[in-house]
Amino acid sequence: MYLSGANQWWQDPSYRTWSQVLSFGQSLIYPVYAGVKGFWDGLYSTLWLDGFNSGMISFKYRPPWNENFMAAGALLALVPSIFILTGMFVAGLNKTAVYRNAAILSLGAIALFLTAMMDFYLSFPSYCVPKASYMLGLLPCYAVLTAAGAEPFLRNRIVRSVAIAAFACWGFAAYTAYFVIGFQQ
Repeated sequence: MYLSGANQWWQDPSYRTWSQVLSFGQSLIYPVYAGVKGFWDGLYSTLWLDGFNSGMISFKYRPPWNENFMAAGALLALVPSIFILTGMFVAGLNKTAVYRNAAILSLGAIALFLTAMMDFYLSFPSYCVPKASYMLGLLPCYAVLTAAGAEPFLRNRIVRSVAIAAFACWGFAAYTAYFVIGFQQ
């Protein structure tokens, strides 16, 4: 289906393949426009960086982001991603944690939303479906899972130092990437 006008948002051939649903990794190599490769790459590249260049497809009018720090943030964002994934497992395994109920609620909310997004992704052939900005309301849930997942890494002094340093590097790169330095014309 084609729309009239300059923007054609519907992708051809209007179906999804298993590799688009199951694969991940393109967003680590080619972080911008990785969402066209698959569902998980689209979510990762739009959660941790501007994966679709703010919807601008022309190289003449690009967003004024600091592109070097934004591209570096794709790899550095593995640190909070690992914390979130670890928090998903810690929520179910650590039965004595005081944050267990909050982590399970957060995990359930994120899982429900990801299921709905996957259904929408499989139903409608549009590149903009796997966008993390749709999950902005779940930001507290991600924070709970990040804190729960960071807790096992903070027990050992050396591992704690590496984890905090890596998290700080990611935070610096994320802040610096979107520090607008002016339009380049």
